Amino acid sequence: SDGENILADDAKIAGDEPLELARKLLDSKVIVVADANRVSAAKWARENFEITSFVLDDAFQHHRAKRDLDIVTIDATNPFGNEKLLPAGVLREPLENLKRADAIVITRANLSNETENLKSQIKKYNPNCPIFISHNKTEKLVELDKFNRVRNNSTSTTNNEQRTTNNCLAFCGLGNPENFFEQLRRENFNLVKTETFPDHHFYRQKDIEKLEQKASEAVAEILLTTVKDAVKLKDLKFKLPCFAVENKLVFENEKKLREFLYAAF
Repeated sequence: SDGENILADDAKIAGDEPLELARKLLDSKVIVVADANRVSAAKWARENFEITSFVLDDAFQHHRAKRDLDIVTIDATNPFGNEKLLPAGVLREPLENLKRADAIVITRANLSNETENLKSQIKKYNPNCPIFISHNKTEKLVELDKFNRVRNNSTSTTNNEQRTTNNCLAFCGLGNPENFFEQLRRENFNLVKTETFPDHHFYRQKDIEKLEQKASEAVAEILLTTVKDAVKLKDLKFKLPCFAVENKLVFENEKKLREFLYAAF
């Protein structure tokens, strides 16, 4: 996206996560660029859009990219996996390399009761690093057809009955799908059935037909999915109402985080 328009509105071309970001940040004067070469992409963005600040995703290991801050996010529900490196585990670097982090954000703290223990673990590797706590919260539900109209995706359902009384089938293709389902349960969505797909799964019409069959068997009235999945559903047909669950990231001390970021520049 160029800050005003979505230039690649096809997840197969843009990638599901870059397209999700492009849609969410539309009209925010934010350019979203996806490129395997971070350095050349940054140079291109500066030359074409006079960019002054960059936020890189998954860049802790990209040492070629000069940075002012390294912010590491740690999932509270599964912070270190089995504490082993790929391919034996999920870690990309040894835990001791957390010492390079300038700040750490613990995510999904609302889905875990071990936040304080996690903070203590982190401080063993980086005792002076500021740690910020964040929660995921459902901000709104957007009907799938409205969501995929890009500039007309602000219409949402705010009827609380849709959360507490309607039987829902929730589905997603995420690295950790249980986080999505557990968040919905804690927010009083009545999940009668859940279905998972591989991470970054590209849906086909037969997937939707199977989902709706399972929804019928479970007496589910509506379908719920993530925004990351919703960007890959725009050309598919649904008989049941399907909603994209838009999340909001909430920080326990947002003012402190903002002050930290501003101080770096």
